[in-house]
Amino acid sequence: MTFNHPRRVWRAVLVGLLLAMGTAATAAPASDLGQVTVPLDDSAGGASVDQQALRQGLEEVIHRLTGQSDVNAQPGAAAALQDPRRWLLKYSYRQGSPRALNALFDAEELGRYLAAQGAPVWSASRPPVLVWLVDQGSGRGDMVSAGDETGARLQQAAIDQGLRVTLPKWDETEKRTLTVADVRGRFDGPVLDASQRYGAEWVATAVIYEGARTTINWRLLHGGDTVTQGRDQVASKDAALASMVTGITAQMADRYRVSGASAGNHQAQALMVRGVDTLEAWHQLQAQLNSLGAIRSVQLRGARDNALSFAVDFAGGRADLADLLDGVAGLRRCADASGADASGAAASGAAASAGSTSLTYCRL
Repeated sequence: MTFNHPRRVWRAVLVGLLLAMGTAATAAPASDLGQVTVPLDDSAGGASVDQQALRQGLEEVIHRLTGQSDVNAQPGAAAALQDPRRWLLKYSYRQGSPRALNALFDAEELGRYLAAQGAPVWSASRPPVLVWLVDQGSGRGDMVSAGDETGARLQQAAIDQGLRVTLPKWDETEKRTLTVADVRGRFDGPVLDASQRYGAEWVATAVIYEGARTTINWRLLHGGDTVTQGRDQVASKDAALASMVTGITAQMADRYRVSGASAGNHQAQALMVRGVDTLEAWHQLQAQLNSLGAIRSVQLRGARDNALSFAVDFAGGRADLADLLDGVAGLRRCADASGADASGAAASGAAASAGSTSLTYCRL
């Protein structure tokens, strides 16, 4: 009598289920990017107010998806804006003065449409930026943490532009590692040490000074290196926070969006992901892949051990896809990644295209 190892039996069942499901599992709508609130000008009256507000809201969503402030210049944007209701999932009104229109657009489908038209698209799966922000005030300065009023205003500025921001807890553990003076003095060693608990690849430091005009000095670090920085003088604290977010968002969008030159050139790319051991892990991975705006479809091609191989119908080249995957939470390029693994992993079919090698990632 032969007994199979329970883990192998479960893996075989999992693989069978996934192959049978194909692409049935899809990502949830990118609601964070598609949710907007637009103040209404009731003095104008009539349905034209709603139509204008919907157009304004859709412009904001396109800005979040492309990372480009000149929305109307983006390929496909003018056509999309002609009928905002085409992309509308639901809406409601918020009473008050002024009244506001709350609208939820299908950002995922809109992102696919814009990518197909040749617009640069930044996927919904975006890495967070850990922000160490010192509000200088009139004393030695205070660290802004989650739950602070200034922190809430920063989070709102980030939401408006489609940026994911994490604020520190600023508890006793962090205070033993980092000081306000370290952030103000740009001593990156303590900053990076304190950031380790959050697992953040992107870290921003900033100091905000209020006076006749508000000044904010900020930097964005990746892998411990400064990739961009700014010093902005504006009229208010909210404007200063928005200015910093704009600068960070521009850098992140340039890093992760698929360029218009590549979009529209859909081709099959081979992808292998290791560490997919459960059905829940598969659902999460499938949702993450489907949330990438320039991806048309993800087809499971085969599996071996805990590695799954996919054919990804993608608007762009291999390097573009790698840039997108680098921003997916919980995925990292495998240290020993090699294209030789792809053919073996694709047990029930060839990898994406003949002669291609797989991008190989590991789930954390």
